[in-house]
Parts: sequence; C-alpha cells; structure tokens
Amino acid sequence: MVIQLQPPHHGHSPPMLFPPSDPPLPWLLAKTWVRSSDFQLHQLQSHLLRGHLMAEVISVATMRTLPSLHPIYKLLIPHFRYTMEINILARSNLVSKWGIFDLVVSTGSGGHVDILQRAATCLTYRSLCPPDDLADRRLLDVRSSLYGQDALRLWGIISG
Repeated sequence: MVIQLQPPHHGHSPPMLFPPSDPPLPWLLAKTWVRSSDFQLHQLQSHLLRGHLMAEVISVATMRTLPSLHPIYKLLIPHFRYTMEINILARSNLVSKWGIFDLVVSTGSGGHVDILQRAATCLTYRSLCPPDDLADRRLLDVRSSLYGQDALRLWGIISG
C-alpha cells in the first residue's frame, strides 16, 4: 500500500508516493493528509448534504404538501423537529464566510462550497437508494464494506 496525495498530470513528473517504509514523519504526515481529506469529504458530502440538507428538503416538502392529519405527516414530523434550527446554525456558524470551515479546515475559503456543488450534481434519487448506489460504485458484492452490508440490511427491512 502507498499513499499518493496528488493525481498524475500529463507532461509532469509522477507524483510522490508514500509507502509505510518511509521514515516515520513523512508517513505520518501522509496518513494525516488522507484522514483530513476523508473527514472533510464525509462531513460535507455525506453528513451535511445527504443528511441535513436533504432532510430539510423533505421536511419543507412534507410541511407544505401534506395536511397535519395525514398519516405520513404524523410519521415524519417528529424526525424533523429540529431540522431547520440545526441547518440554520450550520449555515451561519460552520459553512458561512468566516465560519468554522473557513477558519479551521483546509477546504475553507470557498473550497467547501465547491465540494458541495460538485456533490450536489451527482445527487440523484438512484444515489440515495443503497442497492443502486452500491452497485453503481461496484461495492454491492464487497463483503468487507461494512457500511454497504449494514445499509443493505436496513434497506431490506425498510423496503421489505
């Protein structure tokens, strides 16, 4: 296993590779870079966009279209109790100009907005359905993908 921090570019020398046999400090810094990148992508794409912002869309649609006596409304509304408040706080304190992402995270200063915009272009109904999403990413039959296996089990319970 090696860590490659930059993609190869045509006409340039190949990017540096960091194997575990490197001296301890460069190997540690490469692993730190990967974990930091993974954290940022997870927080922006999976947590904020697919979790909070999609919940807000569904919450607003539910409140605008279903009467309060509708059984689906009654089923969903407890899950949306603090959705808008949490999302407003996230917009004003985390991903706003001079928010936590701007001040502390390397994707700040607009990089986090770019990541969210790119992730939103790939967001489809199919990508929200675990069997289709895992199949599209060729992870459907990967038994070591614990997230994938858990998601499929939950999907089977919910849709079954």
